[in-house]
Amino acid sequence: MTSDLEREPVPSERVVRAWRRLEESVDGWVCATARAADALAMRIEFRNYLAACAERVVDLDAAETLYAELVENCVRHAPGPVLVEWSWRDLALTVVDAVDRLRHWPFSADDLRAERTHRGYAIVRGLAGHVHVARDPAGGTRVRVALPVR
Repeated sequence: MTSDLEREPVPSERVVRAWRRLEESVDGWVCATARAADALAMRIEFRNYLAACAERVVDLDAAETLYAELVENCVRHAPGPVLVEWSWRDLALTVVDAVDRLRHWPFSADDLRAERTHRGYAIVRGLAGHVHVARDPAGGTRVRVALPVR
């Protein structure tokens, strides 16, 4: 009997746990979870997927760090459902949460979590260059960054 976490050939779709879905294909990678913390736990799966599929990874550590910083921001400020998408066509990582508040990232200086949040934003800006934050059409916040992958 094989476990749900064992690697399957691309393309695949696996339901890893209730309300946690992982899809891998030649077009991209998608992880949808009911809790942001579950999406954070999938960062190694994302790194392994990039390492296996990328022709050239300029900086795999930076790609994993960007994933972790964006999803960790959701864990702290929007712990509910999260969708993480990687697109080979756009070479972009997108994180969508269910809380509209994250649209204003980084938060104002009077936010009690501001120092930690601004530090995370600085890391993302330093590694990705451009951070696009917008309201998701379905509600919540959509954050999109380019990754150092070819």
